[in-house]
Amino acid sequence: MTACLLGSSFELFASTFFLYRLLGWPLVAGLAVFAILTPIQTAMAKFMNKSQDDQLTWMDHRLRLMTEVLSNIKIVKLYHWYVNNSSSDNVQLP
Repeated sequence: MTACLLGSSFELFASTFFLYRLLGWPLVAGLAVFAILTPIQTAMAKFMNKSQDDQLTWMDHRLRLMTEVLSNIKIVKLYHWYVNNSSSDNVQLP
């Protein structure tokens, strides 16, 4: 764990140093933009996560309601079939 933490911080420092040697001061502007946009991106991700949770809750409610409606339609159709076939008026003799 410690070796990974030390290795990753060394890699971060070394890559920043080499990028500074390659790009110069524009690297600082890029890092500033990155530092400014990271909290904004985090807030947007939290908002999207909450929005998706709300959407899934409503979709679950809608799905339960539609399942209940369809099962009740099936019950009505089966009852209608039973009533039509059980009455003696519909029976035809040869």
